[in-house]
Amino acid sequence: RCWGCCCRCVGVCSPCAALAAPFDLKLDRGWVMKTGDNPAWACPDFVHKDWEPIEVGKPWEQAGYPGYDGDAWYRLKLVIPEAWRMDPRVRESGKDAALVLVLGYVDDVDVTYFNGHQIGATGMMPPDYREAYDRLRKYLIPLDQVRWGQANVIAVRVYDGQRDGGIYSGPIRLRTPGLSDIIDLDFQVVNSDGIYFSPGPLPVRFRITNRSEMSYSLDFQCTLKSDRVYDDAVLDQRSTRLQIGGKSAHTHAIRFTPRAAGFYQVTCSLRRGPYRAIP
Repeated sequence: RCWGCCCRCVGVCSPCAALAAPFDLKLDRGWVMKTGDNPAWACPDFVHKDWEPIEVGKPWEQAGYPGYDGDAWYRLKLVIPEAWRMDPRVRESGKDAALVLVLGYVDDVDVTYFNGHQIGATGMMPPDYREAYDRLRKYLIPLDQVRWGQANVIAVRVYDGQRDGGIYSGPIRLRTPGLSDIIDLDFQVVNSDGIYFSPGPLPVRFRITNRSEMSYSLDFQCTLKSDRVYDDAVLDQRSTRLQIGGKSAHTHAIRFTPRAAGFYQVTCSLRRGPYRAIP
């Protein structure tokens, strides 16, 4: 007799605790904004001295623009320290090296520029309007666009169709890459749409993709836990050390055997060892 149960999957990439934290710069102050739309406002040399300061991390309706819907631009000038370019997380990415801009949540649509270059967009501007207020913005800034130790400009074109608008929630920061920006971890419960039929094995297949040019030693761990609210017990756990070369992918599969039907959570995580250059 077969019994169905729910199996929920969670993936995590985490840095080794022994490694220094990435350089990280909070960008929650110094922004200015102007309503309307003008492509020239993306240019780094545009002078925005007559624009109004605005607090990000809250809707623009609560920051001086009550009831406003439509187009607006945000701009921020910032200096990125020269020391950042020597961070190993930056150098290890080779020709794909980049900084990471986390722009938080924007209501509804944004197109984001760094020193005049478009680095990302989420949602669709009119006339093909599609809102994306619930999606975290995370964009990569190529290193050849950075003016080290000098003024750089982030410009964000925003369109709001109704109700709240603007860069309404954080986190808003600039940082050097972390493990999750370099290594992709994807996994799935095989032959399952979130339903596990007992008895029988519960196979899990995972794929690790290294987007940098460096080689890594990675500690992989996959855990089977109860997913009941009042029962967080670890039922089974598998760990292994993996070696993955630059610009390559690794696939692997493991099998759990839950004792009975029930609610389960499968959690896969990666931690890395010291940096190692490709021979």
